[in-house]
Amino acid sequence: MIKKYLFTLVSLFCFTIAFAQPVNDECDTAINIPTVENWCSPTQAYTNVAATASGFGPPSCFDSPANDVWFTFTAVATDVVITVNGDQGIGGGGTLNNPSVALYDGACSGTIGEFQCETDFINNNILELYKGGLTVGQTYIIRINGRAGNTGTFQLCINNFYPPVEPGSDCPTAAILCDKSPFSIQSVIGAGNDPDEAAGTC
Repeated sequence: MIKKYLFTLVSLFCFTIAFAQPVNDECDTAINIPTVENWCSPTQAYTNVAATASGFGPPSCFDSPANDVWFTFTAVATDVVITVNGDQGIGGGGTLNNPSVALYDGACSGTIGEFQCETDFINNNILELYKGGLTVGQTYIIRINGRAGNTGTFQLCINNFYPPVEPGSDCPTAAILCDKSPFSIQSVIGAGNDPDEAAGTC
C-alpha cells in the first residue's frame, strides 16, 4: 500500500514538473542576459513549452502570443544580432520549430514599444534578428515564440556590437578594424572594381 502511495506521489510530482510554466513566462519575470558580446547559451537551454499568453498583445510578426517567453539585456553597444536556434537536427539548438522573435524597448511594468520583429516562414527553424540604433545603457526586452503554436527548446545567441565602417568590395576602400571586438556584417555584394586583388594589387 505504501509503495503504491509513493509511486502515485512521485508520478504526480514528475507530471507537475514536466508541465510547469517556464520561469520567464511573463515580461516582468524575464530572464536577464548579463553578457551580450558574442554570447550563446548552451543548446536546449530555454523552452517555451507550457508557456501561456502574456498580457501584452502580439507583435507585428507573431501569429499568436500563446506560448511566448521573455528575456532582457542592457545594451553595451549600438547594434545587436539575436539568433534563436531551434530544431536543426543533429547538432541543432533544440526542438523548437518556426521560431519568432521580437525586440522591444520600454518597461514591463508600463509600456513597451516594438523595435523589430522576425519570424521563420520558411521552416529553417533558426532565426536571426538585426537591429541598429540601440542606446547604450538602456534595457531592451526580447520576446520569443513559436509560429503556429509550436513549442520546444532552443538556444539563444546575442551579439551586441559597434558596427565597423561599412566594408567595401575593394582593398583600398576596406574597413579598418581597430581591435578584436566581434561584429556582424549584413552583406558585401560583388567583386568590386578590382577582382584580381589576390594577385597582390592591394
